[in-house]
Amino acid sequence: MKRIFCAVLSLLLLSLPLAACARAEKEAPSSPEITGGLVGDDSGEAAANAARVSEDGRWIRAVTPGDSSTADSESNITILFRNDMDEKTLTPSNIIIQDAKYSRNLSGLFDFVYDPDKKLLDIRFKIPGNSYGTGNDILVYLKRNIRTKSGEPLGRDYYFTFATE
Repeated sequence: MKRIFCAVLSLLLLSLPLAACARAEKEAPSSPEITGGLVGDDSGEAAANAARVSEDGRWIRAVTPGDSSTADSESNITILFRNDMDEKTLTPSNIIIQDAKYSRNLSGLFDFVYDPDKKLLDIRFKIPGNSYGTGNDILVYLKRNIRTKSGEPLGRDYYFTFATE
């Protein structure tokens, strides 16, 4: 859990040095509270309103691997939306996949394939056989500017985490 907290902090707190993670782990609350700005977010708005996917079912019906679950190190990520989504906004710049072990953005390693009939986003490795590595914590962060087909933005950032075995 502390590694997940550190990953959230490093993603959201404008280039938190990795050395600071050791200090953050000692002071980390048991469930991460997100504050500060998201790296690469030019809006200047705080990410303080980010919510775990499991806390708000308005936009997202389900995710796999499940929030705070454990998954195989080669697992695809799927996001089942409640609404028809604008697939042009379902991109690596709006959906950040980060590993906690090395605080790396992994989003570029994936293909983002949206099925509008099922309202399902399938995020899969571009190269079959790639993996997150074992014993890693993965953070999936959805930015608020993802939009529905009718143009309505999510309005807040969402995230979920899973561990790999």
